[in-house]
Amino acid sequence: MWRELVSGLFEDVTFSDPTTAADIRRLEEAFGLTLPDELKTFLLESNGVSADYAPLVWPVDEMIEQNRSFRENEGFAELYMPFDCLFFFGGDGGGDQFAYRVLAGQIRDTSDIYRWEHECDDRGWFASNLRDFFERWVATDE
Repeated sequence: MWRELVSGLFEDVTFSDPTTAADIRRLEEAFGLTLPDELKTFLLESNGVSADYAPLVWPVDEMIEQNRSFRENEGFAELYMPFDCLFFFGGDGGGDQFAYRVLAGQIRDTSDIYRWEHECDDRGWFASNLRDFFERWVATDE
């Protein structure tokens, strides 16, 4: 399902091999979160995808690394608002990141996706779900 959708939207798409349910649980346990079903099903089809020179959805290990980095980087703590309210899953290749919103320790509004802009620390709504995310990415890239 996801591979067909993304392949139909992008000309230069690169998929990774699927991840496992155990790796998804490891990711969830690392942050005490339950991932949205749409992201889980995507990862079970492809453990990350790149298109238009951007890592649109990171592999599980990259999600762990990036989210830890954002939360634990002391320099970021001096530059930006806290990142524990976002769960990053991908980027635009230029420094901006995409995330689900985290409230009270859990991902809320599980279908809404937000864009964090690194230059101004803006955190704004980007898409209503993962399908919309890919479709909007194509529209903003044209």
